[in-house]
Amino acid sequence: MAKQKSTQKNTGTKQASSAATAAARDMRGVSANNPAATSAATSACAAAHGGPLTMVAIKVCHKAHLRGPPPPPHPHVNGVLQQLVEGERAFVVRVLCDGGELFDKLRFGPPLREEEALEWFVQIATAVAHCHAHSAVHGQLRAENCLLRLG
Repeated sequence: MAKQKSTQKNTGTKQASSAATAAARDMRGVSANNPAATSAATSACAAAHGGPLTMVAIKVCHKAHLRGPPPPPHPHVNGVLQQLVEGERAFVVRVLCDGGELFDKLRFGPPLREEEALEWFVQIATAVAHCHAHSAVHGQLRAENCLLRLG
């Protein structure tokens, strides 16, 4: 959710969406209860599909966890590239946030400057306001769930 400057090239929504669909289809045999297999399959999927490399994160969950369409794009919300449902399982595909969690940055990183803390607070507040304006509620807003992008 909070964002550092991104160095990722914009591959375009259509390309990213088709790569995400292919990656999610490759995940059919992965169990939602096996994070190691999910991580390995995610890396393999990202590497296996041609064209510009789009690293994705794929969450496997029960289809009941999907609560309507995701909100429209926002610069500080890691939007959903694709949602696929197969049987009782749902695959939620997002662009991979490669900067870790805000919690780890706060706990193990150097102290934040006041300006940086204010910038992150504004990003988080505008992202939450955007989601709420589109009837999307996270339900577990905490530093562990605020993901960062390297840059």
